[in-house]
Amino acid sequence: MSSDLEVRVTVLEQGFQKLQSTADCALTLARHADRDLGDFKARQDAFQLSLNALQETQGEHTARLNGIDKRLHGIDKRLDGIEEEVRQGISKLAAGQEVITRMLTKAIG
Repeated sequence: MSSDLEVRVTVLEQGFQKLQSTADCALTLARHADRDLGDFKARQDAFQLSLNALQETQGEHTARLNGIDKRLHGIDKRLDGIEEEVRQGISKLAAGQEVITRMLTKAIG
């Protein structure tokens, strides 16, 4: 009987050693998983900060572009007015040239 007990104890001790080894591996994996999760959360926080900064910058750029668009619209209106004045001026010049041409033709001819 004592030999049977020794065998059983030996088997239990080996099983316990395997169990202890498995538990140690599981604990190591859990520590690594915890560290990985911490790294992931830190990266996620940094990414969120980057997105927030990008959103703020984009909002500032949008506001500036809206201001530039308004200024360009005003300039466009002013150019339309200047363009019309130039057309009228060219028409007056053409009419004046025609009068001068007629007068010169009459004087020469």
